[in-house]
Amino acid sequence: MLKIRIEGLPEEIEEAEKLLPVIFRVLNESKAYPNTGKSVYYRKYVDVELRKKITNYANCNTNY
Repeated sequence: MLKIRIEGLPEEIEEAEKLLPVIFRVLNESKAYPNTGKSVYYRKYVDVELRKKITNYANCNTNY
């Protein structure tokens, strides 16, 4: 299991969350918490597992 912290503007977090299920099986996710101080950024915590083990990274498409 991996624990991932996503940090950014609320719209950016939403977009990143759409990409997670492509690579990971999402097990658990927290609500979005505002960062401290006068920051406009939020953070969210996600527990995931890899969908499958990647052994040949040369075939990975990194173009979104």
